[in-house]
Amino acid sequence: VAAIITLIDMPYAKYFEGAQFVRSPDGAVYLGRNVSVRLSAADDIDVVGDSLGFGVDRLEVSADGAEVQTFKADSIVFMTEGRHTLKFNAVDLATNSEPGRTSVFFVDKTHPLTTATLNPPLNAKGWTTSDVVVSLSATDPQLTDGSGAGSGIREIRSTLNSGSATVGTTVNVKGEGIH
Repeated sequence: VAAIITLIDMPYAKYFEGAQFVRSPDGAVYLGRNVSVRLSAADDIDVVGDSLGFGVDRLEVSADGAEVQTFKADSIVFMTEGRHTLKFNAVDLATNSEPGRTSVFFVDKTHPLTTATLNPPLNAKGWTTSDVVVSLSATDPQLTDGSGAGSGIREIRSTLNSGSATVGTTVNVKGEGIH
């Protein structure tokens, strides 16, 4: 007997157990909004997919340290930002239980913060007589539950004078005008 976890409705481009995600340099999995988890199970004696098992009796689930319960819902939704732990296993009609499995992931809903530094700085009236180099930096704040840093900064994008968005940390502003 084996339980199958599917994470659904994620905003990123790669997949983790069926869900879209961002993986940090330390290997942690970050999801950018509420996470819906569906669990299902299959019971096969020798060959997965041959339907020769006894049948699945139940799925047992513990979310974020809660007491183990029989899974009866269509899905479990994790709505709070921070670290989440899902423990689960399936039990067949012959009372065989698969070894418990654990999935740990983070929900990161906090937007990063970008700072712009101008060189040379603008005067008190908000202008300068020379070209300006804008240096951009970004930080990703701690998760609101205190479980650690956010998912990190993937890239910094900027747009100058309604032009196309560019990726990078430096923008060169040249010429007269309002930019």
